[in-house]
Amino acid sequence: MESDEGLRTVECLKGRLLAERQASKTAKQDAELMGNKLMELEKELKEETKLRNKAEKRLKLLRKKLESLKLLPSLEESEHCAVSCVSSTSSSGTKVPDRTASMSQNASSSGHEDPNSSSLEDDGSVDNSLALVPLFLPETKVTPEIKIVGKSTGEVVETLKHARERIQSSMERRQIIRVGAILNS
Repeated sequence: MESDEGLRTVECLKGRLLAERQASKTAKQDAELMGNKLMELEKELKEETKLRNKAEKRLKLLRKKLESLKLLPSLEESEHCAVSCVSSTSSSGTKVPDRTASMSQNASSSGHEDPNSSSLEDDGSVDNSLALVPLFLPETKVTPEIKIVGKSTGEVVETLKHARERIQSSMERRQIIRVGAILNS
């Protein structure tokens, strides 16, 4: 009888040992899996930070270009507009045509804007015949939907889209003014 109890005790201890080994093995695998996920998330975070910094630098550069072209009235207004654009675009999901490359080429090649063109509303008899404006705008291309990695990146993208729209409308107005000046000549 005592030997049966001893065998049961040994079997129980053996079963407990096997269960603890299995639990330890599972915990070790879970720890390795979590470690791998942590490393992946750290890589993604570094990439996200790098992309955000790149987008912020680009935003600063574009803001400087817009200010030099006198298209950006104030930073507060653009930030307010960017926030409203983010909320409206996220709800509507619209796509904006991409003309940024040609616009930035035109802006960088001209380097400056005719000072008289910014005061069109003030003086109706302004001669804009020397304005540097292309006669034909490039074709409109629809860009694929951008994968937005984070909220701040999305805000930067929306600010850039809004700035691009303002540049496009400004270019269209200048083309109309230039054509009007040519027709009046």
